[in-house]
Amino acid sequence: MELLTQSKKIKSFFILFVAIQGIIFVGNMTAYVDGSSTMITIPKLVVTVLELIAIFGFFFNKRILIQLFWKILFPVSIILNVIEFHRGVLEMLRLDTVGIPTMILTLLAIIIVYGPILLIQYYALYKYAFTKEYFTS
Repeated sequence: MELLTQSKKIKSFFILFVAIQGIIFVGNMTAYVDGSSTMITIPKLVVTVLELIAIFGFFFNKRILIQLFWKILFPVSIILNVIEFHRGVLEMLRLDTVGIPTMILTLLAIIIVYGPILLIQYYALYKYAFTKEYFTS
């Protein structure tokens, strides 16, 4: 059996990453449209799209926009994700439709599943924004 080249592995991982992010995003958008959630906002939509563009630039070694733009986006991305997570926790407490044990298990599942995705995303954003090799001619 033929081994995957590094380039194919990177492309495959990027496609998987975008698919997972898309599923999470659609889930959040569906909850927002149904009125059961306020987790998705226009700024978060814009930042999510910009994050995916930066991650594309990182994985495929492409120079997109200027480095300062990505340096600004990095902390904005972290702040919006923290706010989104905080709002989700407060919403679960406000709705009080589930018990505390169920809420704790749900939060742990979110952290276990979404945590690694966020770590990969933040790593890629950080390297893309703060490493000169992507922005030298």
